[in-house]
Amino acid sequence: MDDEEFQKFNALIKENGLSPLEALKVIEGEQLLCNVLAEKVINEKVEKLKKKHKAKWPSPPVKWDTLPERWYLSMDDHSTESFAMKFPDAELVWVDLAQLHDKLANGSKRVKDPFSSNYKCKTARLVVHLDDGGEVSPPMIIHNKAGLHIVGGNHRFGWARHIVQPKIPVIICASQRTAIATLIDLDNSPT
Repeated sequence: MDDEEFQKFNALIKENGLSPLEALKVIEGEQLLCNVLAEKVINEKVEKLKKKHKAKWPSPPVKWDTLPERWYLSMDDHSTESFAMKFPDAELVWVDLAQLHDKLANGSKRVKDPFSSNYKCKTARLVVHLDDGGEVSPPMIIHNKAGLHIVGGNHRFGWARHIVQPKIPVIICASQRTAIATLIDLDNSPT
């Protein structure tokens, strides 16, 4: 790091409150300063929310982003391309949330509320995002011999269940539509 970069590095820490790692990522061009600052604001809101009793949390509705080009966001560690390669026949359907929960394999069922210690951090981040007007991609479900499984979007599903959203969109593979439809009703629209 040359002198000019070092001065910028120090300024990012002193003037913007960045950690040394955050400042380094900005200096090296890995992240934009505006994105780092926005993330810090989100993290502060999340930490503040986590300290509140669950009765004091906001209960924003889930706004679903159902655009196919963003379905990859339902799964961790996927890009648009990798999602399309792994799930070339992905499609969106609407399901009764309670019916889906009843038919989930035991490993996919949420037996605790979204405020339990296992889920509280991700729930807080989700609530902050939704409360700020954000949208989220639908959960993805698959079918195998054990039953139905949520393979992406379990926290979003859990929040929708907590606020009692009756119907939700889910992503499925068209090749599994018949098998899934033997367990739950599938609709092509939210109504």
